[in-house]
Amino acid sequence: MNPGKLIGFGIFIVVIVLALVQATYVVDPGFRGVLVTLGKVSEEAKPEGFGTKSPFISHLIRVPVRQLTQSLDAECYSSDLQQVNVMLRVLYRIPEGKVVEIYKNYSGDPFDSLIAPRMSALPHQKCYPTEAGDLVASCGKLCARVLGSDQA
Repeated sequence: MNPGKLIGFGIFIVVIVLALVQATYVVDPGFRGVLVTLGKVSEEAKPEGFGTKSPFISHLIRVPVRQLTQSLDAECYSSDLQQVNVMLRVLYRIPEGKVVEIYKNYSGDPFDSLIAPRMSALPHQKCYPTEAGDLVASCGKLCARVLGSDQA
């Protein structure tokens, strides 16, 4: 057999194997997949499990839909202009039906672009009307006020 044909056949086999590997994906439990083909986002999220896609031109973005916890530091001032440092731990999850919409409309991590700006504004609203001494004395009440306003 001609060595040139053998090398060509070997390259052909490698390309076929790469195409087969690129044509499949697995979405892990607790995640949904957003399929992007040449920059266009699919309209529906891919469910967990095995699936196929167009090789080389499509890629899958895995988005968590399980509950996540993130820390957030906020700095605010009391009514007597004392600085108050607040550390928040936020539990959140992305609704399964909104995965594609959130990926399309918001850049990067959903926590950084959607949740953090809203949560960092809450201590400002709740701390400012209160004096620093009262904040220290009634920390539990302040936490209940912050959490109570966000759950509405």
